[in-house]
Amino acid sequence: LYEKGWGKKLNYVAAFGQYGVSDVARRYTENYEETLGRRTFFDEEQFAALIASANIEKLNRLSGKDRDWELRRQERERFEHLKERNPSTKGKLLPSQSGAADWMLERGEDGLHP
Repeated sequence: LYEKGWGKKLNYVAAFGQYGVSDVARRYTENYEETLGRRTFFDEEQFAALIASANIEKLNRLSGKDRDWELRRQERERFEHLKERNPSTKGKLLPSQSGAADWMLERGEDGLHP
């Protein structure tokens, strides 16, 4: 949606949850290798270390079943991250549906300017 519908070039996409943080860029881009090339603020090792540090901090606050559940969830997340994913772009993708037209144009979310 963000790349095809709005013409955005993604680089870092992180999901923040109650118990941790995940790099989810692979889920939101069709060409992950190209996305990696746009990541210039951190190298991949630094980004992974930042996420791991945040997750360790969160895990240390959990106990028992919650901690075990979150560790299993993170393991599934790492496994999913290794899979090659291409988001479906079937059907017509619409530009951003909220915000003023000039604001969407300025942000490149009008669907007309890739």
